[in-house]
Amino acid sequence: MTIRNHVVLPLSALFAFMLVSSLHAADRPSLIPGYVDSDGRVHPEKLLSYVEALHRAADAEVAEARITQLEGHLSQMVATLKRTRQQLARQTKRADVAETLADARGKEVDRITKLHRSSQATLSRTKKVLKTTRNALVAQTTRTTTLQAQQTTLRKKVAGLILSVQNSQATAKRVTDKLDTTQASLASVTAARNAANAKLEDQAADNQKLTKQLANTKGSLAEANRSLESTMAQLTKAKADIKAFANKTKPAAQPANKPEATPVPEADSDDS
Repeated sequence: MTIRNHVVLPLSALFAFMLVSSLHAADRPSLIPGYVDSDGRVHPEKLLSYVEALHRAADAEVAEARITQLEGHLSQMVATLKRTRQQLARQTKRADVAETLADARGKEVDRITKLHRSSQATLSRTKKVLKTTRNALVAQTTRTTTLQAQQTTLRKKVAGLILSVQNSQATAKRVTDKLDTTQASLASVTAARNAANAKLEDQAADNQKLTKQLANTKGSLAEANRSLESTMAQLTKAKADIKAFANKTKPAAQPANKPEATPVPEADSDDS
């Protein structure tokens, strides 16, 4: 606007001067007093031709139009610059937000990476523990299978020993019954002997027979005693074996105690 004022004011003065000078056109039709330079200073001592003044006025109008055009262009540039600044501010704000978001995402990625590494380490340790546990479980299963097999074998042995003891008890009972029978027979023989001794004087012939029968009975009794002693020794040995076997198998699972079978006395085939 300063350039425009500098141009308009001299032109206005020039037009006024030209209007005044037109009144004196009869005297000096070709010269116009006064001169306005490019800085807007008026030089009245100088003379300017009318044609040159018109040319300068036309140039001034062209210059004013150009100035107006440049001012419009400048306004557009200012508006464009303002919009550009606003866009730049918005872009800068978005860039700051994006940078903040990128920073937050970078931290989140770092955290997830650390968590992933920690999870990988934990998974590796868990795999090692699982492998160790699996090996221990396999070994324990093997030991359990072996112990079960041993337990089954021990149960069979104990059952055999129990059956042997029951058989020994039955045998002992048969021997005891036989011994009781023998003792009863011996008592009868003794009573008969006493009676025979009482009648010794009357039954001398029967005494010899009774003495022979007594000798036979004593032999049978001795044989029965020897059989009983042998059976008792076997029974004592069997009980000792069972006790020793029970002491050896204490850490293992003990089978349930089976009720002892009631020995059934067998018919004595030697009753004669």
